[in-house]
Amino acid sequence: MINFIIYDDVVNKDNIYKRFIAKFMGPQNYSYRFKLFQQYNKDSLESIKNLSGKTMFILAKNIDVDKSMDFAKDIRNNSFINNPIIICNDTIKTTKLNEISNILFINTNESLFSQLKQAFHYAYKIFNYDKSYVFKVDNEIYQIPFEQILYFEKNLNDNSTFLVTNENYFILNKSISSIDEDLKDECNFLKTHRSCIVNLDNIQSINFTTNVIKFNNCKTDLISRNKKKILKELFTLHSN
Repeated sequence: MINFIIYDDVVNKDNIYKRFIAKFMGPQNYSYRFKLFQQYNKDSLESIKNLSGKTMFILAKNIDVDKSMDFAKDIRNNSFINNPIIICNDTIKTTKLNEISNILFINTNESLFSQLKQAFHYAYKIFNYDKSYVFKVDNEIYQIPFEQILYFEKNLNDNSTFLVTNENYFILNKSISSIDEDLKDECNFLKTHRSCIVNLDNIQSINFTTNVIKFNNCKTDLISRNKKKILKELFTLHSN
């Protein structure tokens, strides 16, 4: 579960940050939720302290600079030690940002979409820093960091699955459906075909005519017709 805490004092049902998050997370029913604050007080943090899962804070561009910094400092002082904080303000001084760790500063004089995209990439590196896919092969337990995984592909000869990295591959005694279930809360993995799951963060290019997805030193051509649209959208959001 990922909690997106948005501090925005403008009442707007079509919140730009919520729309961006919904696009970034995709339609795969990943486990996340929004909590929107229109004003900040001590009760605000108390109400989110017990939320399960990881938490990301977004302080909207119309929030006063001093209020944003006060909220950010209180976040750090209330057990949210390493949680990413995105501050959308073009007047804040960068020297103030150095006082707080994992601050992601967005200059709203520039493209909000592209800067949110960069900020989310950084935030997900923080979230996924120690995340790995764990499995057993011949009674040995392996732990492969998410950032090293390129894709999973069904073995055509049986119900096992290949896990492919830049330097190696492993044969897992698990079905692709079972692995998809394992990764259901990870928005950087997408099932592009009934026989394939890709890591969106490691794709270098996609040819939608030939259905070829290229990684650093390998490729796969498993893209279902009904997955092309969402793959295009998510690849745009996840590519650097």
